[in-house]
Amino acid sequence: MPPESTSTSSLFDQRIFASRNPRCRSYLVRFFHDSTELHDLAKARQGELRVAQHTRESLSREYTTEVAQQKFENGKEIDRWVRLILTSYPPCLKPLTALDKASPLMILIPFMLLKDLRIHTHHQGRALVVRVFGEPVYLNNVVSLVNVVEDEARDVEKVQLFFSSTLPLEVMLAKGTMIAVKEPYYELCDGSSYLRVDHPSNVKILHQGDPWCLEVFKTSSEPILTATACWKEYGNHALSLKKYTDAIHCYTSGLDTFGRTEAYKRDLFRNRAAVDLLAAEAAKVDAFESLTGHNDDESRKLDTKALYRAGRSSYHLRDFLAAEELYQRLLAISRLDEDGLRELSKTQTRLITQLRLTRACLVGDLDKTEECAIALANDLGYQISIKGTNVHLDRTNGYSDMIMVDVLANFTEVAVRRGHLELALEFQSLAKEMYIITNGVISGMYKKYGKFE
Repeated sequence: MPPESTSTSSLFDQRIFASRNPRCRSYLVRFFHDSTELHDLAKARQGELRVAQHTRESLSREYTTEVAQQKFENGKEIDRWVRLILTSYPPCLKPLTALDKASPLMILIPFMLLKDLRIHTHHQGRALVVRVFGEPVYLNNVVSLVNVVEDEARDVEKVQLFFSSTLPLEVMLAKGTMIAVKEPYYELCDGSSYLRVDHPSNVKILHQGDPWCLEVFKTSSEPILTATACWKEYGNHALSLKKYTDAIHCYTSGLDTFGRTEAYKRDLFRNRAAVDLLAAEAAKVDAFESLTGHNDDESRKLDTKALYRAGRSSYHLRDFLAAEELYQRLLAISRLDEDGLRELSKTQTRLITQLRLTRACLVGDLDKTEECAIALANDLGYQISIKGTNVHLDRTNGYSDMIMVDVLANFTEVAVRRGHLELALEFQSLAKEMYIITNGVISGMYKKYGKFE
């Protein structure tokens, strides 16, 4: 029989004595006694006000040394122990707007500073806004990510994240990132103090425009590109895995980081445009935003890529005229670009096909050209669905005036640009009539798209 435990953690004692593996038992005994000793020391100091131990420079030196040691120890089995938290605490599910809102006297109070932290205390109802200024590193044999942060008073401290997340933790603690720690917990362990975060909901990454962002960091003259580069890298990785939503999130977050350069900004817009090709209208906007307009070789190469993506998005929107113009602009920059030449040829072929189908449908006998009519209806239906047009399709009313002006004006423009003036006049004349497409086209379109509200 094992000796009777005098510890309050009798269940833990039973697990120790139940273990038949000497090495496991030795580990458990050591872990239990070390944790108990630290627990007693921590409890004695619980509630004490934090005392700053470092300047920014001294903490940077100490942290740099720890990072170097960590990299040296990478892959080796070393003695690191997961410490028990003194008092467990629930995740903070409140929005930032509900924290530090007002005192009982309804006097507005600011976010807390590092100097307001108390040892082994869960600061309920408070929030701490800090900026990361180091490189993130994982501790060996411990599920935690560590970095160093500073508040608006330039006070500094270490922070550790003890949780798993669908978002890479390195991104949360990338250099230059500004974060809000909701209801922070401040821990002292083995003489080393740090902010401890155990729940994903207790950390919020702040972006430009957030009202909680610290002005002192917004106006910093030091360019901080690491966070932007990190978001770009993770966005590219997500895109390679076809995780399109994650990729868009990463690129968008990169655009919201502080200290980004115009070059990084254009890179992120261009990369997001590549993802947005699945949502073509957004891709056009991002592609145009990424244009440099410069004449150096690198800028011309990047603009070629942006115009290609804008052209692809226009093609997907069935706006073949716009696609043709964009590919022509691309070839004006790089006249031998293979992608541009291929897509321009495909677009021009599509324009000619559209003209032939349109003429056959609108001036021919639709009873004998049902296939052409349905092909046209599909194109028109896609335009309607993309543009969000309010159309009620039935077999008696035809199209609205808006559809006549919008669709037939496009056909007229195509015909004029192609030199088919006679056909352009026919389209222009048809645009003045109320019932411009017979029941065959409406039937084909209704069959494919149903009723648009």
